Amino acid sequence: MNHLSLNPANMISLSRLILAPAYLYACTIDYRIGVAILALAACTDWLDGFIARRMQCASALGALLDPIGDKAISWSALLVICLHSMSPSIIAASIAIFMRDCMITYQRIIQYQNNHKNDQLAVSQLAKLKTTMLFAAQCLLTIYLYSKNSLVYSAGSMLLYGSSLLTILSFVHYHSRSNGKREITRE
Repeated sequence: MNHLSLNPANMISLSRLILAPAYLYACTIDYRIGVAILALAACTDWLDGFIARRMQCASALGALLDPIGDKAISWSALLVICLHSMSPSIIAASIAIFMRDCMITYQRIIQYQNNHKNDQLAVSQLAKLKTTMLFAAQCLLTIYLYSKNSLVYSAGSMLLYGSSLLTILSFVHYHSRSNGKREITRE
């Protein structure tokens, strides 16, 4: 496994780092463009893993870039949603997601820097479900910003609350799987 390989899967992961500021900018112009960018970013999250498996080009760098790309676009969406939400529960759910992501990402970067690049655990189904729910919630809540449709808001809110609950559960799961070793995961 090449640790510094900038292969097609890693390039797709990196694209989410570019899509994050593009989403923020698009939301200042038209939320519909923001939703399109967010949906594209969600698709790239699936695509990079598919390509890495299909082309057998998984790398330690990819294991680091993939979740960082996820966090960049996700945090951008949470920022936009929270700036336009007066709901304390939306803000609390977003803070829970952000805090967990910060702690896990910090540990992942430290582990990578300390050359423990191959100490990875497989992505859990819980983490996959959490990410899927979060992207769906963020798309719906961004749609709500221009549609003001209460059904869209309710569905997006429920998905965000479910995602924040899964965020907490996956954090506990992450620590129980690492057995104190704090290994890098792609959660």
